Amino acid sequence: MLTEKTTFMKPLKKNSKRVFILKKNSSFNKLFSTGKSFHSGDIVLKSFVNDNELNMIRFGFAVVKNPHFNAVKKNRIKRLLKEAVIKKIDFINESFSSGDYIIAFRGSPATDSEYIFKNVFSVLKKVVLSK
Repeated sequence: MLTEKTTFMKPLKKNSKRVFILKKNSSFNKLFSTGKSFHSGDIVLKSFVNDNELNMIRFGFAVVKNPHFNAVKKNRIKRLLKEAVIKKIDFINESFSSGDYIIAFRGSPATDSEYIFKNVFSVLKKVVLSK
């Protein structure tokens, strides 16, 4: 999946040189079909680890299609997922292998931010412990 670093890749955090955002639909589809799965509450993390010379970590964020979610609610959940990952960017840089990761949310739209943060941190720890 990671073959070359392109110039249009957006870093997850402004000064991050290793963690980028995963946006391509084809990358999401490959990851959902072949990735390893980790769960915590309403959060699912799919991972596809590949050790290559680029040493990049790419994160994607997804929210399940549901009639109760409109675009505003989906985008709010995606922002919260992204913020939770940014809070743990140092932990990710030092303990994650290079590869692609998708954090998907499949809960209700009325979920509070503390619940999302707690479950994202929990699933990130599970990924590191599974190595």
